Amino acid sequence: MHFIGEQMTKIIDLAINLCSTKIHIQEMGGLYKKRIITRCVELSEGMFNMV
Repeated sequence: MHFIGEQMTKIIDLAINLCSTKIHIQEMGGLYKKRIITRCVELSEGMFNMV
């Protein structure tokens, strides 16, 4: 179980990094950026629910 927790932490970190990168790339498009943040939050919540 501990191993699964570690893997999930890595996946969540990766997802957060990916989201941050996408947000940074889309810095100019406010609406699009907001949509990405929302999607990332949904993604993160989904991952935490799986744990």
